[in-house]
This record gives sequence, C-alpha cells and structure tokens, in this order.
Amino acid sequence: MQSFDEYLKNIDLDVLLGKLDPSYFKVIAEQVRYFTEKETEKRDHIVLNYFGEEGIKRIVDTVVDHLLSPPKLEECTKILDVGAGTGFFTVKIADKIRTYTPKVSFYAMDITPAMLQVLSGKTVKLRVSGNR
Repeated sequence: MQSFDEYLKNIDLDVLLGKLDPSYFKVIAEQVRYFTEKETEKRDHIVLNYFGEEGIKRIVDTVVDHLLSPPKLEECTKILDVGAGTGFFTVKIADKIRTYTPKVSFYAMDITPAMLQVLSGKTVKLRVSGNR
C-alpha cells in the first residue's frame, strides 16, 4: 500500500476526474491545477484577508454551535470535512470541538493534492484523504 505522500505525488488529475465523468473534466482539471500550482501556499492568507478575523470567528462559532446542538455528539463521533482545502477551517473547528468532546475524530478530504499536502502539515490530528 502506498503512503499518502506517494499517493499525492502520483495522482493524475485527468484520470481521477475522468472517473467522476463530469461533462467538462478537462476544464475542471485545469482549475484544480491552477489551485495546485498557483494558489495553495497562499490559500490560508487569502481566506483570512477575505473574511477577516471576526468573519472567521463567526463562521467557526456557527459551525461549532451547530455541531454541539442537539442531538448531542457521541463521545467517539467521526466528522468529515469534504472539500477541506488546506484545512483552514477544519483545524479551527476541530480544536474548538475537542474542548467539549475530546474524543471526536475529524477527517478531511479534498480533490486538490497540494491542498492536502498543506493540510497534512497542520498540527491538529486529522485524517487526511484524497479522492481515490
């Protein structure tokens, strides 16, 4: 079985998106390549500039409030963030949720390999996966 890093290095976006069979998979692949090659390292900064500290706090608080509202999360609940990007929000939400429910597991998934590479380097323990 290949490691996550090997998977990211060997991914072929045309093949991956072809499996999904979208109408314009070549256009989508180019969009993904753009984010992979041009924007990944700047993504967190872009999000911060767009929403601002207060906007980010409101988004995180809203998601956390929703997750903590009834029905109560079970002790070992598993939460999946689909389209997690670099995990900017995922990490903040996981940190906050774990102050209330420490054993909750967070999983993050994104189609863009470079985004997952950044996400895998974040300090919070998340399970990171590509679309295989």
